[in-house]
Amino acid sequence: MTMTGENGIKINVSGLQESVVLLFDSSSNVDEIKKFVEQDTKIITFDYETHKILSKNKIDHEISDNYISDTDLQIIQNDSYNLSKWFLEPSISQLIEYEGVNLGKLLHVEFTYFLIKFLKRFLEIIQISRKYANVKFVTSPDLYDIINSMTNNVTKLEGKQIIFHYDTIKINSNIVNISFNLPRSYYLRLKETSEIITHFLFGAKINSFTSKTALFVEFDAIRFRQIFSLLPQSPLNAILYNQRKPSMWNLTSFSIIKKSGCKIVTSHALMDNKIKNLIKEEIILIETKISSLLEFEEFFISFFSIKELSFWNIIKPTFMVLLKKRLGEYVKEIIIAKQLLKKYKFSSIVIRSEEGSTEQILIKLAKSFKIPTVLIQHGIFYDTPEAYSMNKFQGVFPSEVDKYVVWGKLEVEHAIKYGVTPEKIEPLGSPQYDQFTNSYTKNSKRDFILIATSGFNKEDVRGLTVHTHEKYKETMKKICKIASKTNKKIIIKLHPSPDEIDITELREETNQGVLIIKASSISPLIRSCDVMIMIDLTSVIIEAQLCNKPVISISVKNWWGVPSIFKSKSCISTSVDDLENLLDRIFKDESFRQELIDNGRKFSEQYLSNQGNASQKILDFICSVVGTFP
Repeated sequence: MTMTGENGIKINVSGLQESVVLLFDSSSNVDEIKKFVEQDTKIITFDYETHKILSKNKIDHEISDNYISDTDLQIIQNDSYNLSKWFLEPSISQLIEYEGVNLGKLLHVEFTYFLIKFLKRFLEIIQISRKYANVKFVTSPDLYDIINSMTNNVTKLEGKQIIFHYDTIKINSNIVNISFNLPRSYYLRLKETSEIITHFLFGAKINSFTSKTALFVEFDAIRFRQIFSLLPQSPLNAILYNQRKPSMWNLTSFSIIKKSGCKIVTSHALMDNKIKNLIKEEIILIETKISSLLEFEEFFISFFSIKELSFWNIIKPTFMVLLKKRLGEYVKEIIIAKQLLKKYKFSSIVIRSEEGSTEQILIKLAKSFKIPTVLIQHGIFYDTPEAYSMNKFQGVFPSEVDKYVVWGKLEVEHAIKYGVTPEKIEPLGSPQYDQFTNSYTKNSKRDFILIATSGFNKEDVRGLTVHTHEKYKETMKKICKIASKTNKKIIIKLHPSPDEIDITELREETNQGVLIIKASSISPLIRSCDVMIMIDLTSVIIEAQLCNKPVISISVKNWWGVPSIFKSKSCISTSVDDLENLLDRIFKDESFRQELIDNGRKFSEQYLSNQGNASQKILDFICSVVGTFP
């Protein structure tokens, strides 16, 4: 017999032979399930990693994606954005506000990542528990609380503890081309040590600057080397304040900062015994407030629900652990940031995101200190209606800063269309691309085909499905096989995102001499390649166009519509099935190749204002905002 569930999924409720259903994800080791393989057991995997391992070991299993529909995925996505804003409840926001900063909002991004993953599993397990109503469940630790809320007939496997999105830090090494994850606690200890050295070399002295002193927050010295190189000739003094990533991490970044004359302020420089004691006292107070949140049980039960099913009791322990892990850190950050603004007199604060915790804190504190804030556009976006919710979540449309510096007139139109006040916007260009001029790229080499990946967007539930991962992997495999027919060398440059999939096994599966580069800058590779093949959309497309390279974008995550850069035909957006013909035309038809290059340069020049001079324009503008705002 077949019945239809609430979400339209067909569920077979008869003839079920399994006596055990094993729910398996990466929180348990594959060795834990081998003893079940020969038994009367149904195995269901809940992430791509375990699906891949079981497939490799030829262990029969099913994927959890089969238990929810596309409609469910859209509900999960929309509800995750809404449910992550629990901190806006007036009575709760008053309780967790510190120095005018809503501590819950600082957690917004990380909690959204948690919710998307949780809600997908929650709806899947509901369907699984209905289908297998009279069996024994064996489950990985991360899935235990969900299934245990639906049946008592469940056993938990051994496994590792829950890891939140920011519990590990991805470290890229340019020296040996490797990347690895470091536990957050270890990273913070290393950061404290590095700050002592940084303060000794580049520490800023109090009252040693003129009135025009800008605080640059979370800036990468290498990526913005053009701005840093102009500082010695600028009337603007600059102080760098990086809390998430060290200001210097190799000889190149050290050299850039040293030559710029820029000073660096670290937490180490702002600490004394009085501040340390204050931090301890305030963390104790905030922990008490966190515990008192449980008094709002009725609100949380009602608020945390999907499809009229509350899941508060399931996530409550995890939610409280996450708050205790992070809110104490945020209180410490706020106290240090306030000390920073008291100690130094800044005429402006320059940021690259409104969503980072450091940036949110400084934007809020800047208002009370009457310091104007400037946001610089950090990348190219899907300027489409389909991408509106994602863009809003990622902070593409600023709401808190005083001024928004965009790359050009197309982004002005995009920002205004989605509610940004025109008076707030300044189309000054991108300092990242000032170095790319006609003379700079005229004699560039054409040695190989460059394949560049994009970040995997784990804030979108569709990025968690096995189908998306398999499509990505198969697409990369096909690209490599097609590119190899040209007899060109192939280099794959992985996106620096911590969520990027490791595709090292492609070397074996394609039997090609594919070089995979995990770390280092992509810029030298773009300058030397013959053609760049891009997965979906990232800002390096603009860089390739400025370097007179033909660009092909292969769609994998085609969820967010067609952005302006693809509509302009300056970059060919296509499926992998058309790639072979396109490469053949590019290599054999010089007029077609040149037309694509010309279209790319036209678009990049239209998209970027003040090409070659944006850094100077931005520095001049930052100088001009001094005292402009009340």
